[in-house]
Amino acid sequence: MKLKYSYIICLIAVPLLMVTGCKKNNKAAPEEPKKEDPVKGNESCKSCKLIKSAAELTALTLEPGDTILMGSGDWINQKLTLKGSGTTQKPIVLMAEKAGEVILKGSSSLSIDGSWLVVDGLNFKNGDLSVSKLNVVDFTVASRNCRLTNTAIVDYNPTDQTIDYRWVSLNGKNHRVDHCYIKGKAHLGPTVVI
Repeated sequence: MKLKYSYIICLIAVPLLMVTGCKKNNKAAPEEPKKEDPVKGNESCKSCKLIKSAAELTALTLEPGDTILMGSGDWINQKLTLKGSGTTQKPIVLMAEKAGEVILKGSSSLSIDGSWLVVDGLNFKNGDLSVSKLNVVDFTVASRNCRLTNTAIVDYNPTDQTIDYRWVSLNGKNHRVDHCYIKGKAHLGPTVVI
């Protein structure tokens, strides 16, 4: 008898709960918060600096906690050098203005020279360093505790496949390379060297 009443109560209660649950969830979805421009007016990015060339990066005097935004678009034949000293709590960050939309081409390369430096969201694509014989991304011997993340290096090959250069060269100490995409190396030499 108890089982019969439990069954009847379930048949009545479950649809009732479903109907009241639907009424509660029938409200309009809340608006998503507006995303602020990372350079203008964002309280968390007071120290952001927007650059459009390697020369602008070189001209900066960087302090712990600074964020440098590379303007979206094609960066052709740019020899970037990120040089500075951040701290554990306040690294110096070089990042794409919009992830994946900073495309480094031609003979573009990046040298990471300092401590507690982070490079985030760059895209090296269809380049050729056969003339400069630099590495695509080079952590210098003096560098310490630096990081390369969310970065892609794709088809960065010279026309002469016997040319030898590395795509990522980890000199120095205590570095981290994570969440990166590396594809299409077709010339001599290792892809990543530690």
